[in-house]
Amino acid sequence: MAFLQSINAIGPAPRQRPSDSTSSPANAGGRRPLRIQFDGAFYHVLARGNERRPIFRDREDYVHFLSLLGVACQRFGLELWSYVLMPNHYHLVIKTEKGNLSRAMQWLAVSYAVWHNKRHGRAGHLLQGRFKSFVISEERYLARLIAYVHRNPVRAGLVERLAEYEWSSYGYLGYGKGECEGVPREAVLRLFGGDGKGFRSAVQEYSEEEGSLLEDLRHGVFLGSGDGLERLRGLIKVKAHPEKPQAKALVRGGRLEDDVERIRTGLGISGEAMEQMKKPIRGRERPIRDALIHALWQEGRHSLQEIGDYFQVRYTAVVNARKRGAAWAARNPRQQRRLVASNDK
Repeated sequence: MAFLQSINAIGPAPRQRPSDSTSSPANAGGRRPLRIQFDGAFYHVLARGNERRPIFRDREDYVHFLSLLGVACQRFGLELWSYVLMPNHYHLVIKTEKGNLSRAMQWLAVSYAVWHNKRHGRAGHLLQGRFKSFVISEERYLARLIAYVHRNPVRAGLVERLAEYEWSSYGYLGYGKGECEGVPREAVLRLFGGDGKGFRSAVQEYSEEEGSLLEDLRHGVFLGSGDGLERLRGLIKVKAHPEKPQAKALVRGGRLEDDVERIRTGLGISGEAMEQMKKPIRGRERPIRDALIHALWQEGRHSLQEIGDYFQVRYTAVVNARKRGAAWAARNPRQQRRLVASNDK
């Protein structure tokens, strides 16, 4: 399958197009997050209305945006694996054949904003800064993400049944209704057993308790396993700019054990104390261990499942420990600065 070829680098190596472009000016210091681009990459793309205001006011807005999306697929060589248009934002799952996501999404956003503003007699920014995106690795993550995004209308309370929502690819993928330009229905359905029934069942049965999905979002730019991240490093080269912490972390790589050693040293934790932290003890507050768990997760290289295995605690326990660690770090700014300093090494 083309998906596996693009991620595992089977066949010719993709053209390397590292990019540091893009995100919202609302980010601290206006910093632009890392944008990874290469031929055959899969992405989740999210764009919101400025100040979370509606970007689709009526049926004509939705229809025109979809027509522009079809043009973008043709012009830039995109495959649109899924889409969900919500009143004030949209989700796209896209495969780029030419490693040109930024150009395609910029064209789409500008084209729609100009048309929308003219039609509705408004001025100013329609979208909230630059779009957000991350690369998707491995079929299981792609399938779960597609199920996740299609449930947005139900989560938002817009409809009770997904089949009732007109502005997503659910009806086309699940029932073959209508036409969706750029959506490779057969390829998408292969992720779900090859037919619409399997797709519908996967989406309908998707549980918020599976929310571990986004816990495997690494560096804010890559959704997948640790092995998938290592394969990605083999596909691209990213310049580690001092103002691009995502790039520094992505390039650095490293084993979980090495990262624990680096962060514990930065926090001044002794080796003996570290060994004690790895022993599960019920009913005792362990703020330093929790802060360490939070720092490891925040770096983006390791999932909470992997961190939990290291500290010999179950998934639910490590989820709660990370939350406590984040709260503790917020209450202790001096230790928070030490955590940041250890992450920058």
